[in-house]
Amino acid sequence: MGTIQSTIVVDRDVPCAMRDGTVLRGDVYRRSGEGRWPVLVHRTPYGKTHPSFVTSLMFHPFDAVERGYTVYVQDARGRFNSDGDWIPIHGERDDGYDTVEWASAQPWSNGKVGVYGSSYMGVTALQALASRPPHLAAGVVYMTGANYYDGWVYSGGALELLFVLRWCAGQAMDTLRRSDMRDKDRAAVRDRLVWILDHPQEASRFRPLIDVFGSADLLVPHWRTWLEHPEYDAFWQAADPLIRVAEAGIPILNIAGWYDGFLKGHIDLHDALTKARFGRSDRPHEDLILGPWDHEAYLSLRPSTAGDASFGVRAVAGQPGFGSTILDWFDRWLGKTREDGTREGSTSRYFVIGANEWRSSKQWPPSTKMQRLYLSGSRANSSAGSGRLEHEAPITSSINAFVHDPGNPVPTVGGRHLGYWYGHAGIQNQAAVEQRSDVLVFTSEPLSKPLTLAGAVQAELYVQSTMQSADFALKLVDVRPDGYCANVADGIRRVNWPAGKASGNDVRKIAVDLWHSAYLFGAGHRLRLEIAGSNFPRFDVNDGIGGGSSVRAKAVSAPYEQKVLAGTQWPSSITVQLEG
Repeated sequence: MGTIQSTIVVDRDVPCAMRDGTVLRGDVYRRSGEGRWPVLVHRTPYGKTHPSFVTSLMFHPFDAVERGYTVYVQDARGRFNSDGDWIPIHGERDDGYDTVEWASAQPWSNGKVGVYGSSYMGVTALQALASRPPHLAAGVVYMTGANYYDGWVYSGGALELLFVLRWCAGQAMDTLRRSDMRDKDRAAVRDRLVWILDHPQEASRFRPLIDVFGSADLLVPHWRTWLEHPEYDAFWQAADPLIRVAEAGIPILNIAGWYDGFLKGHIDLHDALTKARFGRSDRPHEDLILGPWDHEAYLSLRPSTAGDASFGVRAVAGQPGFGSTILDWFDRWLGKTREDGTREGSTSRYFVIGANEWRSSKQWPPSTKMQRLYLSGSRANSSAGSGRLEHEAPITSSINAFVHDPGNPVPTVGGRHLGYWYGHAGIQNQAAVEQRSDVLVFTSEPLSKPLTLAGAVQAELYVQSTMQSADFALKLVDVRPDGYCANVADGIRRVNWPAGKASGNDVRKIAVDLWHSAYLFGAGHRLRLEIAGSNFPRFDVNDGIGGGSSVRAKAVSAPYEQKVLAGTQWPSSITVQLEG
């Protein structure tokens, strides 16, 4: 669709009634005069007039209008100018359906609708896709989640504390503004929220954690609800859009970042769409773009970065880097006609960190081979220890123990966290963390030639604990010749033993998902695996109680021992997919 030169009109607070009668309001960006155009729907909890979120994360609505679209940007239910009560995640599906169908019937619509969103706006987009409205023709999701249990509220069974706590507090400010609370009570509630927002590390140590909101608790009922569901149960299954989105067959542009805390959702979405495509030529089409960014990149003045690393003008995130790409996608599926060939095979583009270049493949992961490295050595505590990564399983068995102290947890340094007020995410030097005795460190020999990771990173560990519950927080690290230790991928697994079986000879075999990456390890570099009992404050600290009871503990528990076993009897290892 070509660029259209015309006056742009913005109709503010256009009402849209939901099936239960609740009225949501949005702003319509359109050409002046009469005319019917495809409609792009964007639903947000952050305010439909927020200049950054509406105009710079994906594309500016004005640019879309000039390309021949009408854009409807709507406040989600219970947010800003829309009526009703906000229920995060679980309350978005029906509203998405109703908004799409309403938009398709308006006088400025030609009946074809697309949805788009990043971060939480990606939640609303995916939920609309999952609802399968008849007039929805395409979608774009960008650095967002999909399975909201694993990779949003929790990861590997551990609470994504740094993100979830402050995010809940931030959104509660608008709920407070809308409430009819007495002035005295309002002041106390506001003070509590400000304390959490201004002092998130202090708030993260509050006990019991489930009561951290205090007088503001009524404004964030989802906080308590989420903590009461520490497993992937029927509550989370009800909001999981993956199967429904895959079955819908609606074309999706899927854009993710290697150091984004929501990366797993995009990989899970891709896997679901790939599975749905198997053996069927008619559904569903997906283009996948995997860039190098952390979540902060497209929100900041550093749009081509992830922590310490900058990737240059070829890897700019947000509207400057992908605005045209997103609108091109909608042109393809919402244009006046669908030309032959619009359903050719899906494609993947991925950015290889280290090589700092984009590569393309008909699939993700591309053609790869697996490399398994085994843990070896019996004194692996800290980078000064003797822990090794070897190509063959060691003949002798070894047990590496460390003491996890809930009162002195291993600090979060970079990685896929979403707390940019805490410190930069992305690539950070792990050397100081690796000096701690409660961090096990296993390192390979220097590489004789470059090695390119392109796909999944998975660990298989044999573990023990003296308590009923323990966390195993892992990082894959690139040890450069100059001593800089760059984190490549990370993951965590919360392990709960049955009551009375948390000690002795009860060894558990666990899998730890470090998600995906594309990364070039240069010649002379070494691969390293870190294992710790915590990664705080990104994740909540495990007090060893188990069964989700840690969030109700009134005091920090005493230190306890965790063990990682290795050798022929317990072949603990890490496996990476290498570009073939």
